[in-house]
Amino acid sequence: MRISNVASAETLAREIVLGDTILNQGGTTSVPQKVMESLGLEPKTGERSKLLWTLAGGEVIVFKGTPQSDWRKTMLRKNGTAAIPRHVQDALSLKFNPRSEERVLWIRKGDQVVVRKRTPK
Repeated sequence: MRISNVASAETLAREIVLGDTILNQGGTTSVPQKVMESLGLEPKTGERSKLLWTLAGGEVIVFKGTPQSDWRKTMLRKNGTAAIPRHVQDALSLKFNPRSEERVLWIRKGDQVVVRKRTPK
């Protein structure tokens, strides 16, 4: 049992929480500033940044998209929000409910940004 505690402590040490956001009506959420910095998303005049959402082994990994990125991409809006694609919402079991908040946790895991559903404490 002690070995598993050490292993989970090492896992947490490698994971850095970049932000915690709320799912809004329409499936949008704000992208934390630390996420934009770690992905290299800089607002440039005349250029629109894209987020590429990929399902990998039960996790959702977010990359900086390119103009050639496929349909799993979303545009990062000027106000710092982005839509979470429906396949990602389904994979994370995210549903908008006006009576309760669905929270999204943005985590840096190595050189990747991972998105998870935040579970209430």
